[in-house]
Amino acid sequence: MLDILTIMELLFMGVLLGTVYAPLVLGFNIIYKSSKVVNFAQGEMLMVGAYIAYTFYTLTAPNIFLGLFLAIAFSPLVGLIVERFILRPLIARSVFAVIMVTICLGSVFQGLTQVIWSPIPLSVPRIFPIEPIRIGGISVPTVYVGSAAISALLIIVLMLLYHKTRFGISMRAAAADQEAALSMGVNVKMVFALAWMLSAIASTIAGILLSNIYGFVSQAVLFIGLRVLTAAIVGGLDSVPGAVVGAMLIGVIESVGGILEPFVGPGFKEIFPLIFALIFLIFKPYGLFGTERIKRI
Repeated sequence: MLDILTIMELLFMGVLLGTVYAPLVLGFNIIYKSSKVVNFAQGEMLMVGAYIAYTFYTLTAPNIFLGLFLAIAFSPLVGLIVERFILRPLIARSVFAVIMVTICLGSVFQGLTQVIWSPIPLSVPRIFPIEPIRIGGISVPTVYVGSAAISALLIIVLMLLYHKTRFGISMRAAAADQEAALSMGVNVKMVFALAWMLSAIASTIAGILLSNIYGFVSQAVLFIGLRVLTAAIVGGLDSVPGAVVGAMLIGVIESVGGILEPFVGPGFKEIFPLIFALIFLIFKPYGLFGTERIKRI
């Protein structure tokens, strides 16, 4: 049986893990809000970002932080290439066509990472101390606390960028009505490109942090893509605050699944967030903060 302190530790770690998921969900949300594209390759973008960070780790060793900086600086190029050469030709195409392209893009990323880095898990150097942090009677790994702190800072930057800058206004205008935004002088194509670049940056930072939490980088991180989609839907696809709340909620639900796993069976921790989302969406189909759309039948 788990004691109360262990349960509190797992729940607290769930909140921290959800905070790490949040920038990734925000990247997914930014793409959707700016272009109405549901990016099913978000998990693969996370994986590619983590592998790119590993490459820069090895090239700049032993200066780990220089490698991290170079990986983050390089990541917008990945997002720009994807938007310019893969998504932009699909402007005004059907939603189904765009969805299929993002799914195919994910498969291409999976194949490329196997060819370039091999399917073998690769160890990554630690960027946080091994010693845990004690808060009262609760002991939490430093990597969780440090990763959550960096993610929280990134969340604040992305929220300010969305709500307080010209780019944020342009993105909201493009999401509301592309033709009206064009008539008002908004460069919609540039908005789309910047949205994908921001998503790539968020994916790379999340990939760095999560690979440090797990201690390695491999294609196993792809399951996080399901967490991202689940969190985005639960929070509301078109809600920026909902992306953050949804990510933290899914992190907690994942921890609850871990608590119940010894009683239910192995693997329950991975599927419990999906079960929760399925039940949740029956009662709240637009998510916690999503815009409800009522259509006359």
